[in-house]
Amino acid sequence: MIVSKIKFRYYSGIEELQGFDGYSGDLDLSDKHLDGPFSIYTEIAVESNNGHKCECMQHVSTLLNYMANKKQQIDGKRYIVNDNVVIVFQQPGAEPYKCDTIISEPKHAIINVRPIKKQEALMMIKNRTEQFENASCDERIEKERKRSIR
Repeated sequence: MIVSKIKFRYYSGIEELQGFDGYSGDLDLSDKHLDGPFSIYTEIAVESNNGHKCECMQHVSTLLNYMANKKQQIDGKRYIVNDNVVIVFQQPGAEPYKCDTIISEPKHAIINVRPIKKQEALMMIKNRTEQFENASCDERIEKERKRSIR
């Protein structure tokens, strides 16, 4: 077994898009705010990686521009449907999330997080080799739980 210490620097925060000079995730950085004024940016730098860093600009649906006159909100959806990983955070008591709600290929993973009580949450991860059939994450979690008991 090889054990090594890795030092890294981590930053994540809400960034103003206008004039942002890091990785943008194709979001509009102009003063027009076509994709909204803010988004969440994360940067991880690993000391042993010759100073290279990993940058991630998150496409947060609630931070993307909302246009009341556009029922489908296509401008914001185009980012999320093309992302490799989609994370869905739900409020307590929300209806079960249907994993096939986002119809596009290929998704590497859909992660559904829903709180069940304080300091406790259900999380379901489906990868792209598994079918995103028309079943809620709750139904799938229950199926997995029953299968693991056998």
